[in-house]
This record gives sequence, structure tokens and C-alpha cells, in this order.
Amino acid sequence: MGYFIGLSKSFLTPKQVVPYLGFLVDSVRQAFVLIEEKRKKYLSLTRHLLSSSSTDVKTLQRLSGKYMSFSLAVPGARLFTNEINIGISKGLRSSRPVPISGALREEIQHWLFLEDWTGYLPWRQELHHQIKLYSDASSFVCACILGPNARGAVIRDYWPSNQCVLHINVKETLALVHALEAFAFRSSWATCLPIARS
Repeated sequence: MGYFIGLSKSFLTPKQVVPYLGFLVDSVRQAFVLIEEKRKKYLSLTRHLLSSSSTDVKTLQRLSGKYMSFSLAVPGARLFTNEINIGISKGLRSSRPVPISGALREEIQHWLFLEDWTGYLPWRQELHHQIKLYSDASSFVCACILGPNARGAVIRDYWPSNQCVLHINVKETLALVHALEAFAFRSSWATCLPIARS
């Protein structure tokens, strides 16, 4: 049929854990899990960098790319690549080796937690709620409407005397703030509403 099958990556019997794109896909835990060989490989690179006083940009780019890819399996992985990316930026501007010290060294050292970490990051549940929130403001009144079809609940109020003199752009923003505050108690998903504003 024109397709190529990688026999070394294929299984003739059903499996609950299979390797895919550098991770183990675990259908029981419903998560991507780090492959032990890859974990050891990048721990070795991490230790090598920590034993050096400086490194080249290419090595930092390789390290950053791999740590970013770990975000499928490691919670918050992207949060611990900021200093590495700053080091890459500085190295590209100066064309000199990047010193491994200070915050950069601390961030790279953080990744040594992978030595004994056995956790994983569960897949996100594909559950979506579509909620509409409308807010509006005039010289004297603000109003908001919440509901799947913009009919769920309506709240109106007059501006206090100290807010009547505010610019209309400020009032529009305050109307949205009041809407979020007013509907926050209505359900657990009110804090993450997709907002449509008229």
C-alpha cells in the first residue's frame, strides 16, 4: 500500500507499554514515562556539564531541547530551562564559551533529581466545557451575562459615585473584573472561563 513498517518497532501481540518517540507509552497509567536508557544518557551529560567550568552553545541547546521534550513526562519541566536558554542567548551574542556558574549551575543541578525519580505526568483528560461570559459598561451601569447560550445568569449594577468619572476603557475592564468576581462562586470551572467579550 506504499507504507513502510519498522519491524524492530512493531509488536505482533497487544502490549500495555510500548516505546514511542523516546518515551514509554503506558496505557494503564495513561502517561508517557521516561525510558531508562535515555534518562541515564542525559544524567551523564548533566554530570559532565556540572564538572566543567564552561561549555559551548551547541551542548546547551542539546540539553535545553531534551529537557523541554521531557515536559510530556516530567511535571513543570519547562520551568527549569530558563537559565539554560539565557545562557544560550548570551553565548550566541558573544561567541564565547558559556560559564557554568550561579543560577545556570543551580538549574542544571536541579535535573539530577531524575536519578531517583519514579513519578510520571498523567495525560490530560479530554473534557471541554464551553462557557460564554459577556460584559459591558456604560456611563452609569455595568452588566454581565454568563451561560452556554448567554442566557444562564445576568447581573447588573450602577457605578459608585467615585467610579462614574472614570474613562470608558477603565469601566469596560472593571465590568469584566466584576463579572469574574460575581460568577466565581457558581462552579469549579468559573476560574478558567473562556471569555467572549462584547
